[in-house]
Amino acid sequence: FIHSEYQSRVARVMKRNDLSENEAIARIRKTDKNRAHYYEQYTDKPWGNAANYDISLSSSYFGIEGTAKLIAEIAENY
Repeated sequence: FIHSEYQSRVARVMKRNDLSENEAIARIRKTDKNRAHYYEQYTDKPWGNAANYDISLSSSYFGIEGTAKLIAEIAENY
């Protein structure tokens, strides 16, 4: 599971999609709702609960590229 601090997510969505802060927040809420629905539909578990995932990484801490590198490294070694 990849997570990020809320303000980091808002800033990233604003920059990537050329949106205002309010538009970015609305997009994040809609995306999160869709992700939660999809995950819960197929797993019967709550989306976002770290106990339900084998790995949980913070892209706020590691950055996008650092997170991707960690995932690749884990995949190569396990």
